[in-house]
Amino acid sequence: MKRSRTLLVGGAVVVVLIVGFIVVKALPKKSAAPATQTVQLSKIDRDKLAAITLKHGDVTIHLRQKDKKWSIEYPYPIDWDQSSLSGVADAFSSLYADRKIESDPTDLAQFGLAPPVGTAEATLDNGTKVRYLIGNKTPDGTSYYFMKEGDKALYAVNSYTAHSLLSSLDSLRNKTLPNVDTKSLTYVSLTERGRTIRIVPIPKDDPLAFVSFADMEMTKPFPVARPVDSTAFSKMFQTYPAYFQIQKFINDRPTNLAEYGLAPPVASYELKDRKGQSIDLLIGNSLPDGTVYAKLAGQPTVFTVNRSDIESVLDVTPFQLEDKFLLIPNIDNVDSFTITTPSGGYEAKIVRTPEKNAKPDAKGKIPTTDTYFLNGKELKGTIFKDFYQDVIGLLADSPNPDPSIPLHPTVTVTFHLNKGAGTYREFMVPYNRDFYAVYRDGLADVLLSRDQVDRMVNKAQELLK
Repeated sequence: MKRSRTLLVGGAVVVVLIVGFIVVKALPKKSAAPATQTVQLSKIDRDKLAAITLKHGDVTIHLRQKDKKWSIEYPYPIDWDQSSLSGVADAFSSLYADRKIESDPTDLAQFGLAPPVGTAEATLDNGTKVRYLIGNKTPDGTSYYFMKEGDKALYAVNSYTAHSLLSSLDSLRNKTLPNVDTKSLTYVSLTERGRTIRIVPIPKDDPLAFVSFADMEMTKPFPVARPVDSTAFSKMFQTYPAYFQIQKFINDRPTNLAEYGLAPPVASYELKDRKGQSIDLLIGNSLPDGTVYAKLAGQPTVFTVNRSDIESVLDVTPFQLEDKFLLIPNIDNVDSFTITTPSGGYEAKIVRTPEKNAKPDAKGKIPTTDTYFLNGKELKGTIFKDFYQDVIGLLADSPNPDPSIPLHPTVTVTFHLNKGAGTYREFMVPYNRDFYAVYRDGLADVLLSRDQVDRMVNKAQELLK
């Protein structure tokens, strides 16, 4: 009984498997998902294209090709972006639809084609015309409904091509402003609120090269050039774009520049680099969207640029850019220096004795044995050089609000150099209980804390004890 039941169950299983196999075999085979088939709508030799007209909304743009270069009919000379114009021509020379939507649609209005959102027509050099109709975006947002005149079929064409045929005049203009290499600048001029800052490289034979380690000098607004802090100078261009772009064109032939804050300009700057590239930009009023009106010097067109691209250049003061070291001559260029104070004076000397039978080095300099003195007392070289660091390490703390303060110094530091102008002086005039006003080259433009001066004088006193 048990054996027969087992056979019965096994037979039932076999029957079920056989029936299932027959049913599955009888089912229709599932076809593979159809691959997206692109459809070529146009193939024309680009050299045979003579003209193109784009229309959409109230915009009509006429393009012409001459000597394999495209331009646009416009009342003024404009710098057109050739890559954008070529993109329009490419839509006629070789255009593919992503797919065919319908072979003969009856209701074109639902696709934005009755009337069309835009039209694009090309005229060949033999007079033949090719015309496209552009409709709405497809629901997935990746393409546009599209038709070719003479073809009843409805297609979907990628957004990039459609946008090219729906171009505005602004989108076809060159928006790139002259670019300069801010790491190899040879000239900087910034004007804002009537004040001009001018920066140029320090000439090799300039006396300033012997009392600073800077590469650039500020020739304005100071009557005498000041060395530029290289870190502050680099920071000034920290946010300046590598590829400077116009955001929006405003007016190609303005009759009143004052309404944009450009007559006179709110600010301006001119940059030049070692490669000869330059930009001379006038800056006008700010707009709520974070841009400012601007124009290139010598050109009429007013446009906007991002304020954030240029604010690090404009929002800078002479003191921020100035090297804060009052004077920092290389000790090899110094023969002696003196410090005069109300309580006494200090004279430091370096006596250099040429080494016997020594040969000049690569620069023609004969090696020397150096001896160091302070008020006639010989000091070890390490001790003297440590003291020298205190003397040349004086750092300006802030601009002087009263640069016309009378020249009545209580502390004077004088360097006698074997190069450059020979003699350099720093006059410390009491400003208040915390600061001295420092006169250099006849100008008291910075304040120096009394603590720094006291530390220098105390060091000299300690060395003589």
